[in-house]
Amino acid sequence: MSEGLNARKIEALALVNPCLRRMLDALTAATYEQFVDGLYRHLEDVIKFLELNRELRHKDDEDRLTVEIAGQLKQCAYQVTHNEKVGGHADLVVRSACNDSWLWVGEAKWHSSYDYLLQGYHQLTTRYLPGTTNRNKGGMLIYLNVRDGYAKEVIRQWRSKLIEEYPATKFEESESCNDLEFLSTQDHQDTGVPCTVRHMAICLKHAPLA
Repeated sequence: MSEGLNARKIEALALVNPCLRRMLDALTAATYEQFVDGLYRHLEDVIKFLELNRELRHKDDEDRLTVEIAGQLKQCAYQVTHNEKVGGHADLVVRSACNDSWLWVGEAKWHSSYDYLLQGYHQLTTRYLPGTTNRNKGGMLIYLNVRDGYAKEVIRQWRSKLIEEYPATKFEESESCNDLEFLSTQDHQDTGVPCTVRHMAICLKHAPLA
């Protein structure tokens, strides 16, 4: 490595450059958990970016939004596909640049009803996620529009729906989650391995008064 690009200088730059920091996270993950944690930090940045321009996105369909998320993740060294055949056509499949056997799967839904979200959750947890070691974490990307009311209330109601459908599900408190997110864990129906899903609201509601 040249003197101009030595590791110490790269680390120093990463402290003031969030994009470089995310790329280093993706390229240096030593474990599956580190890969997933780094992915979530980058997803948070992507979601904030989408929400900043919700007036341009609130009429986009699920695929259009999800393809944009995939494109931004690719820029930070993740291997990402949309609509890949993984037990079915998964919305978002992410692999690590460090170890392509590490797998994270996302299911994206515009919220039209809690039954529709439940359908997506079933697809994610019983069809797309293999539920094996290093392939047992995923996410629900929940796009929200004006008709949905407060995003925080939607997430609260969605969590209640899951508790009703799956009483044995464990809900984790995590400092990494904000008020519009939560984590749930239940045993995979085929492998028995605990599968953890992060449920993330993406607020694209646009109803200005002026």
